[in-house]
Amino acid sequence: MILRERRNTMIGVLFYIFFVLLAVLGCTVLEGATGIFQAIAALLIFLIAVVFLVSGVIISVIEKTGGKK
Repeated sequence: MILRERRNTMIGVLFYIFFVLLAVLGCTVLEGATGIFQAIAALLIFLIAVVFLVSGVIISVIEKTGGKK
């Protein structure tokens, strides 16, 4: 039981780290954007970062409520 809780915590932290890394990458790309396509690419990176954040929260909530029974 304790190992499952640790694994779930590690998964949540991993998703949060991916979110932060992608957000920083998106900021870097957006700062250096010289054209509309580079700006769109930066916004898509931000969108992927938000997907990681939301999916990490969803996984944490599912695991805390017990998941499938």
